[in-house]
Amino acid sequence: MMHQIDVVAATDATALLVGEPGSGKKSAARLIHQRSQRVRKPFHMLNCAALQGEQLDIELFGTERSAAGTSR
Repeated sequence: MMHQIDVVAATDATALLVGEPGSGKKSAARLIHQRSQRVRKPFHMLNCAALQGEQLDIELFGTERSAAGTSR
């Protein structure tokens, strides 16, 4: 697991961590941030389970979907 954290931390990619409650997602996210070049920048964590449908889209992608299902 630590090797995977180091691999992700070495990239400039955004990470989405998924897993069962209590599986260590928060700890892994903090380690990725601490080991990355972004360590001096703000750390943001989002609880996707607390958001529904369009709210999740807005948080992840910064956009709302129109009635036709396309991005504005």
